[in-house]
Amino acid sequence: MPNLTGIEFVKALAGPPLIIFTTAYPQYAIEGFELDVMDYLLKPISFARFLKSIERAQSYLKTKDNNVNITNEFFFIKCNGKIEKIFTNDVIYIEAMANYVIIHTQQKKYITYITFSGICRRLPDHLLMRIHKSYMVAVSAIKTIDGDEVITSTVRLPFSKSYKEKVMNKIEFKLIKR
Repeated sequence: MPNLTGIEFVKALAGPPLIIFTTAYPQYAIEGFELDVMDYLLKPISFARFLKSIERAQSYLKTKDNNVNITNEFFFIKCNGKIEKIFTNDVIYIEAMANYVIIHTQQKKYITYITFSGICRRLPDHLLMRIHKSYMVAVSAIKTIDGDEVITSTVRLPFSKSYKEKVMNKIEFKLIKR
């Protein structure tokens, strides 16, 4: 970077992302770590060292994702000209409908103008799992998984093969088996 060092750039960021420095200058390592960077790789970088750094970053992100904060307790949507607050724990399932989604909660259903993939990206995937190209279900609402169906207390939803492996991997740690 011709006018700015990497250290200066990171200092200028308001909310820096996860950062791994790669450089030929070891004298900046301490200053880099003082900025809470994930790692500092010194060139030439071996593949093993690069892989270790990536694994450390992935481990950190997994831990961070599992330590969900209060912002995942609710979200807001625009519905019928109003902004509605929906508590994540109230959601039973979400259904795609062209460029709209229907959010089914314990109290009522909300229709909002957003794509299904758009809402899937924004909601916490440890609480709401995509089970089909058109359905997302709350993990807490799942009563039974029966072949190609996910059953809640109110509805039977299709469970596509393309999402089955991912869902089963997520619930595997809670599955009691022999």
